[in-house]
Amino acid sequence: MTSIDFIVQKRKRVDDDDDDDVVVAVAKKPAVLTTEKSGENKAKQGKISATQLAPMGCNLPRTKNSQSLVDVAGFFPLPDGSVLEILYNVLSKDDRDEYVALAVANDERVQGKGGFSPTPRYYVCYGAEPYKFGGAYQKTIPFPDYIARTERKIMQKYPRLRTLRRWNGVDTLYNGDFNGSGGISAHSDDEHPDITDVIGYSVGQTRVLRVRSKHNKDQWYNVVMPDNSLVVMSGPNFQRNYTHQIDKLGKNSPIGARISLTIRYLAMK
Repeated sequence: MTSIDFIVQKRKRVDDDDDDDVVVAVAKKPAVLTTEKSGENKAKQGKISATQLAPMGCNLPRTKNSQSLVDVAGFFPLPDGSVLEILYNVLSKDDRDEYVALAVANDERVQGKGGFSPTPRYYVCYGAEPYKFGGAYQKTIPFPDYIARTERKIMQKYPRLRTLRRWNGVDTLYNGDFNGSGGISAHSDDEHPDITDVIGYSVGQTRVLRVRSKHNKDQWYNVVMPDNSLVVMSGPNFQRNYTHQIDKLGKNSPIGARISLTIRYLAMK
């Protein structure tokens, strides 16, 4: 794998009227990039309407005595000093609806693949350099204005993000066209040594984020993510010590659409 060296640059926000700079991490050398053939999977964008992203419940997974079901907003310190934070009703109704309207119109997503088979998710990666996602380095595009605006609104609820460097992000859509699945396997966002915070903003169907210790198989946290919720995985050791995944839907669970926006941040230097 090609090594990537990073520098820090200040750039003007393209969507701001003021003169504030945004600090971003930029690669000195491009990574080896493997992408799908030009135009491949572009025909299938997973198109949905805003009404399909109306709030919708799901059957919650069964939990053992050693597992914690987190279904309330709050600040949850973990044994290693990391923090799991959950915020509900993050955006106002108008701001949430504006985000959804612009998100469903986003035509940059491509269908993901699992091995040789397509997955029920469509995604686009944002950032300044290629990012390894879905088992391969994917091309990235600049963050669109509507996501930058949403990020600033999230910062009003979670101001810690103002002290960090935005690195990259992934916008993922599930169109509800699957049977009892739609999960993401356990993984860690540990590709960069300075990564400290990962946020996930979710709209549409309720899903469960499972956070699991890499060192204690009995330490699990099942985090309920309803519509208009934000999960923050915070701390320099979070991605080193924990994995996270989206649980599959049960056989009898209703199936709905969902959009997840993940943004990763680096420690300020």
